[in-house]
Amino acid sequence: MVFALAMAVKAYTKPGDGVMIQQPVYYPFSEVIEDNGREIVDNTLYLGDDGIYHMDLEDFEIKAVENQVKLFFLCSPHNPVGRVWTREELTQLGEICERLDIIVVSDEIHQDFVFKGKHQVFAAINEKLKNRTITCTAPSKTFNVAGLQISNIFYFQSGTKT
Repeated sequence: MVFALAMAVKAYTKPGDGVMIQQPVYYPFSEVIEDNGREIVDNTLYLGDDGIYHMDLEDFEIKAVENQVKLFFLCSPHNPVGRVWTREELTQLGEICERLDIIVVSDEIHQDFVFKGKHQVFAAINEKLKNRTITCTAPSKTFNVAGLQISNIFYFQSGTKT
C-alpha cells in the first residue's frame, strides 16, 4: 500500500507540492508525502456531537485552493477512526475534487470490515470520479495474510479497456 502511495505522489506531484490528508490517519500517509519532498496539507477530521468523526468539506476546499493541492489520500473506511463514509459525503467530496482537478488515491483496504453502514467504492460514484481515482485494496486485512505484503491498485481512464 505504501508503495502505491509513493508512486502516486511521484507521478502526480512535484517536489514542494501539497498533498491532502485527513488526520488522524494511518501514519505512513504523512511519511510518504514528506519522504518525497512534498508538503502535507491537513484537512483534520472533527468529532461531532453525535460521537462520530466528520469531514470538514469547507475547510477541505479552502486548503485545497490555498495550497494548490493536486493529490488527496482518502481513507475509506477510515483508519483509525473507523468511519464508513456515506455515499452523500463521498459525492460532495468528489464534486470538490472534480472542480479543483484533484486526483484521489482511495485507500479502501478496510472495506471488508464494515459492521455499521455500507462501504461505498469512491470510484463507483460516477464516471468522472472513476477517471480521477486510484483505488487501493489488499487481501491482507480481509484474509489476515499481512505477511504476503501485496496489494491491488485499480486505475481507470476514459476510452481505455480494463
